[in-house]
Amino acid sequence: MITRPITLQAIDGIIFIADSQRSAYYRNLTSWNELCNYYEERILTLPKVIAFNKQDKPEKFSPREFLDNVNYFKYNNVAYRKTVAVNGEGILDCFEEILRLIFTNFYNN
Repeated sequence: MITRPITLQAIDGIIFIADSQRSAYYRNLTSWNELCNYYEERILTLPKVIAFNKQDKPEKFSPREFLDNVNYFKYNNVAYRKTVAVNGEGILDCFEEILRLIFTNFYNN
């Protein structure tokens, strides 16, 4: 998609929203891999929060399964949160965490 590279230029951090429904698992992996390919080595240190949304749904995958699959341990400046967007649960936490990561990264460089 042409809009993604334009949108992702000159950013300070990313909130990656993963649809936690089991049926969306591979779409999430594809999106994560596209993001990693776009940023190449920069993705390792770019501040990022992975938001596992739709935690209110019964057929969801484990965040740990996804994190293991994307080798979460190799990234710096990364956190994850569980969210339920329809009622706002965890949304503010994601924004607070990405700001914390961005400012920590900014002041440490």
